This record gives sequence, structure tokens and C-alpha cells, in this order.
Amino acid sequence: MKTSIALLALLATGLPMARSDQKPADKDTAKKATAAKKPAPLTIPKDAVRNPDGTYSYTDKEGKKWRYVNTAFGVMRSEDGPDAPTPAAATAHWTKATDNGDTVIFEQPTPFGPARMEKKKSDLTPEERAFLDSQAATSK
Repeated sequence: MKTSIALLALLATGLPMARSDQKPADKDTAKKATAAKKPAPLTIPKDAVRNPDGTYSYTDKEGKKWRYVNTAFGVMRSEDGPDAPTPAAATAHWTKATDNGDTVIFEQPTPFGPARMEKKKSDLTPEERAFLDSQAATSK
């Protein structure tokens, strides 16, 4: 029994090598093919303009406008236009604002419980100020 198992194992490992229609791959050719398939990493163009929100605006030779963002995963590029979301609009999903004198607490529900952000009133953006005012108007 042990002999037949050993023979089957030997044949199973030897069969792929015994096929005559396959030629051994050249290591240099395989490396070149792998290197040719990798795209160059995306970088922010040198003449891109830095925006106050941390993004970069760039217009290419064809006149297409792009927005570049440097993230933890590398540079990301998206088409810039009138309906393109801004980072401030993307984070403005707060559902509750609480006025605490000099500070405001914004809350947003998440699957892991409510997310809270505390900010000084002097540091509020116009969108956050408008949201706070709308919350104060509805509570009166």
C-alpha cells in the first residue's frame, strides 16, 4: 500500500515536467513581461495648482480638468467639473449639531456607533456654520 501511494505521488509530481508540448520559460522573458505590465505610479504634475482644501488642480494638454489628491494609498486622480464633489461636501454628512458655548459638537451615525467631532466656533467653515444655524432654527 505504501509503495503504491509513493508511486502515485512520484508520478503526479513528474507528469507536469514530462509534457513535451511545454518549453521551459526563460526567466528574463518572464521578468520583462511582468515589468512591462506594471503601469507607472500616478504622480501629481509639477505645474498643478494647490487648492486650500489640500487637493491639486491641473488642466492637461487636451483641456480636461483633473483633481489630484495625495492619500495614504498613493496619489488619486478624478475628473474635475462643476458637479465634482469637494472634500468639504464629502464630509458634510453630520446629522446633529450641539452648541456648547465656545465649541460645537457635530454627530454622525456610523455602523460602529455615533461619530463625534468637536470644533471651536471660530474655526467653523461656512457649511458647518449654516448647518449649526439650521439646527438652532429647528430646535426653537
